[in-house]
Amino acid sequence: MPKQQLTRHTCGAHVITALDRHRAAIPITLEPYPINPLGEAAALQDGRHSYQARDYGQGRRRAHHIRQQPAGQVTVLITHKCHQPIPHEWIATPRPRPAKPNDQEVNF
Repeated sequence: MPKQQLTRHTCGAHVITALDRHRAAIPITLEPYPINPLGEAAALQDGRHSYQARDYGQGRRRAHHIRQQPAGQVTVLITHKCHQPIPHEWIATPRPRPAKPNDQEVNF
């Protein structure tokens, strides 16, 4: 299995399947949208788990991770629940990319 891939779950929803690096590489199924801090708190109350997306695997977030690096500062994904789509209020808005300086001279 590759690090992560976008697939269709048995319920028909688009999900990300990946390996949990802290749990002996057990396959996990995640919602494909990054969430904001409100979404992470609501998802945890809903019984879902949150994971931080990293280059070397998905790391499960604990209380100290949530305090030190809130969702929005890092990419956070939550576990999938069949037939329970995540509310739009939970989805993080994309962060603006930093502007690059324009050092090209314009001829008039």
